[in-house]
Amino acid sequence: MPEPVRLRATQPGQAAPATAEELLVLAARGDRAAFAGFYDAVIGPVWGIVRQLVRDETASAEITEAVLLAAWREAAGFDPDRGSALAWIVARAHQAAVRHLRTGTPVPRPRPAEAVEAEAAQPEPGGASLRRHQLRRQLAGLTREQRDCLVLAYYQGRDCAQIAALLNLPVPTVRRRLRDAMIRLRDCLGVT
Repeated sequence: MPEPVRLRATQPGQAAPATAEELLVLAARGDRAAFAGFYDAVIGPVWGIVRQLVRDETASAEITEAVLLAAWREAAGFDPDRGSALAWIVARAHQAAVRHLRTGTPVPRPRPAEAVEAEAAQPEPGGASLRRHQLRRQLAGLTREQRDCLVLAYYQGRDCAQIAALLNLPVPTVRRRLRDAMIRLRDCLGVT
């Protein structure tokens, strides 16, 4: 059996680092910090398998993000007795990439910010306008750094490397800000 993925301690004298399996089990209980550690441990292999299969950077980034978001929502489905957390997430990444290739779904293209704003101003049936209002309010509650990364990624269609270059930041910082923003929005809006 392969050695479990272990995270490095961030401070000298800190307790022994948790394995990816332990972090995923904690994330299933709603521990955001544990999921952040899990994310950092697996983002490389997840991105690698998706990028190798899909070969399109934009589509790969979207699939990787969807896989990791699904992992947060479905962490309770992970059983450490059936295999490693890395194998669990990489299998999900592989399935998502293959599903994308089989269905031939086009890569969503970013819409201009004006179109997004115009659509938001249109009256919507039922509770959709309330949901959109809640989303706008929650977006305003993000830190400026998180909001900037989110706008560049989702409204302008830029990938993490492009955002990092524009904001003069390391790519892992951009990924972390996007992940934190998405988790915060999901938690605030009660999306599961």
